[in-house]
Amino acid sequence: MLRALASLYHQEDDNGGLWVLTPHDDDPIDEDIKRLHRLFNDLDSAEIDRLNIATGRTNPTALAAMLARDLLTLTAADLETLPFRDRLRVENEIMMARYEQQTKPPSPSLPPRTHMPTTPAAPATALKHEDFWAYSPAHSYIFGPTGEHWPASTVNSRLAPVIVQTGAKPIPAASYLDKTRSVEQATWAPGQPQIIEDRLIADGGWIERAGYKTFNLLPPPTIKPKVGDVAPWVNHVRWFYPDEAEHLTCWLAQRVQHPDVKINHALVLGGNQGVGKDTLLEPVKAAVGPWNCSEVSPQQMLGRFNGFVKSVILRISEARDLGDTDRYGFYEHTKTLTAAPPDVLRVDEKHLREYAVLNVVGCIVTTNNKDSFVPAGG
Repeated sequence: MLRALASLYHQEDDNGGLWVLTPHDDDPIDEDIKRLHRLFNDLDSAEIDRLNIATGRTNPTALAAMLARDLLTLTAADLETLPFRDRLRVENEIMMARYEQQTKPPSPSLPPRTHMPTTPAAPATALKHEDFWAYSPAHSYIFGPTGEHWPASTVNSRLAPVIVQTGAKPIPAASYLDKTRSVEQATWAPGQPQIIEDRLIADGGWIERAGYKTFNLLPPPTIKPKVGDVAPWVNHVRWFYPDEAEHLTCWLAQRVQHPDVKINHALVLGGNQGVGKDTLLEPVKAAVGPWNCSEVSPQQMLGRFNGFVKSVILRISEARDLGDTDRYGFYEHTKTLTAAPPDVLRVDEKHLREYAVLNVVGCIVTTNNKDSFVPAGG
């Protein structure tokens, strides 16, 4: 009965396609056709599958055997052995296999196909998305290795767009960083990791705030300790400052071991020009990282921009007689750097927003003149 029903209800056109008699209420179609339509709709899918197999419209066994073969090696003659429906299924699978072959990168062990353009492999030093953090207050992007701020246009030109969802349009690299790698603040904090979790900094110090991130601009030192003879440096310190050698050594050692702890006094290293003040400080400079040491003149200390406060060791070099007014101003200006409070300093750098850093800078003043810090009448 099912075979007879199918022969009435389904017919193939000249090209092997299928067309269906679908009655409409507003058409003067015979009631027998309508009843035939309702009867066919009552058939379950299993009956239809058996009917298609019985009438030769599909051959599951032959179809499975064909799909198990290497699809890219099938020929038109192979496909002719399948019923029309199965042939369409196999042709679709062949198209998908060809697409995957074209989009799949060549195997490292095989030479690239000559008929497809190849993209050179990115060098090991190429920029990565993980090198950047989105800095929300200024909508800029901090380059992690140096702490420099990059604009969005430069980030997008150097980094590839990111596909965040299969089938979706890629988004620019800057937008990806905004959504996945952003920080609420930037600061300079010795002894802390590059990304400080669950903490923000204000004028009074740290504030605990779950879920927030602060970027630490401090580049850590890269020197690796090793066993060696330190006698030449120790003897130099003792020869240069015999009475203060122990205190001087301890002060410098504290800067290397505990740069996050403030020493509430500065060192003044005086002596004639060329006696070896620079030689005394060079090993310590290497130990804390040259990028964590700054050298400024007294005139720069009195200026507006003060990025030098982000220093484990701040050397104020060649202090000399600046006149009574300037000496008083210089002394007042250095008080906030040589001792805390304040526990937090505001950093003002050219073309950047002000931000807060911990007041842990250690000041060393070098001079060739004994009376550089003695105001007139003092």
